[in-house]
Amino acid sequence: MIIPLSGSSPDGPRTGAKAQHEGWDSGLIERGSMPKAGSAPAIARPVAQEAPAVRQDIVDRLPWLLLTRPDTVVALAVAYESITPHEIGTEQAVTCRRKRLGDLAIAASGLLVLFPILVVIMLLLKLVDRGGLFLAHTRVGLRGRPFPCYKFRTMVPDAEERLRQILNSDPVLAEQWRSERKLKYDPRVTTIGRFLRKTSLDEVPQFINVLRGDMSCVGPRPVTAEEHIRYGEASGDYAKVRPGLTGLWQVCGRSHRGYAERIALDRLYVHAWSLRLDLAILIRTIPTVLRVGQAA
Repeated sequence: MIIPLSGSSPDGPRTGAKAQHEGWDSGLIERGSMPKAGSAPAIARPVAQEAPAVRQDIVDRLPWLLLTRPDTVVALAVAYESITPHEIGTEQAVTCRRKRLGDLAIAASGLLVLFPILVVIMLLLKLVDRGGLFLAHTRVGLRGRPFPCYKFRTMVPDAEERLRQILNSDPVLAEQWRSERKLKYDPRVTTIGRFLRKTSLDEVPQFINVLRGDMSCVGPRPVTAEEHIRYGEASGDYAKVRPGLTGLWQVCGRSHRGYAERIALDRLYVHAWSLRLDLAILIRTIPTVLRVGQAA
């Protein structure tokens, strides 16, 4: 079945000669051709060499598309290099008072509700794993400023040395690390750490980052300086907003998406931001976390 995504304009559908004149072909995405893991999505390519802007009606419908057809959102993110800014504007993702108040309310409530669980986790890490409780990895934040991103420790204490040994001895894992910046089955992760990652409980300390203003509850995935360079032209878009606890990539099948798709989804979020999109991402985050095997 063919799903029209271009919508209609005040002077009629953009089809035929008019569409060709504006540099478009059919502007359709096939339901049966959504992107699979490791493969490029089947999308209608624009005729013009320069990528077109996503129509405003598509941006407005993005929250509903995310809730009902997340694969379509991924296809849109990959298909279009530039997106018409939403009427609220990218800058509002930083200055919007309602977004910031929502961040503070969610972070404070989350820490309060999860406090008993956090105490149990800290006791297990201290008594069983015999190591530190927290890690503070440096990540790139708003306007490119570095900040300490807090997480519960999920790896062995000498994780960096172990990583060097693994990459030097296994070319396959070395290539996986080079392309994805993570190992699918990381031998450095402890038993407790594996549970924390699957349930996303290892990221609960990032509520502190939200309270500090380093992060938002919703935004691009926080990246290292090395990863930020890999974003290329999209690195400027990434730095326009605060990184998030959750985001488009996390709720659109993060375990099945390549790095290029992750960058495209982050860029789409920045340009198409709205409070309704944030709400849709938060709603989708709940079943994503409850599907324990999805988180990593």
